[in-house]
Amino acid sequence: MLTTLRSLPLSRLVAMFAAAVLCACAARQPLGENVAPPHFVVGDRWEYRVTDGLRRGATIRLDVQVIAVNAGIATMHRVFVDSYGRSEQTEEIDADGGLRVGA
Repeated sequence: MLTTLRSLPLSRLVAMFAAAVLCACAARQPLGENVAPPHFVVGDRWEYRVTDGLRRGATIRLDVQVIAVNAGIATMHRVFVDSYGRSEQTEEIDADGGLRVGA
């Protein structure tokens, strides 16, 4: 039984080529080493003010302060203020940057 070969449409060839290029990019090794986690010191403080474009310019304020460092674990106090009120949390971050206690 004879079978005939059909040529693929150009759009399929382009799609196959794009998929091959995407796979080649994903299989690439990282260019450098990982960045070391930060070293926290008591008194370090970050303040963020976020303007939400989806809620017509609603602003959110987040303050984070390192209040203790013990055996490589940093305890941080977070204050979150928005139009619904104010909430406070305490979190513990280990030396590798992982969350140990908190949300």
